[in-house]
Amino acid sequence: MKSPAPLPLLTWQEDAAIARLRAERAELYRRISALPVMSHRRVALSERLKELTARELKLELGGTRGRNEV
Repeated sequence: MKSPAPLPLLTWQEDAAIARLRAERAELYRRISALPVMSHRRVALSERLKELTARELKLELGGTRGRNEV
């Protein structure tokens, strides 16, 4: 038997963390787009963007375990 899905009110901490990561990713994307293509800083920020994206996906996938299971 599958475990019941968590109530949305009980996932507010995960939702807040995901929102913070999305905001940080949006800011990084804005900063990256303003830099020259061959900039070392652009490469470093792009790497940080990849890291934040991976963290966001991990949180989203970890938080939805059980939500979609019926």
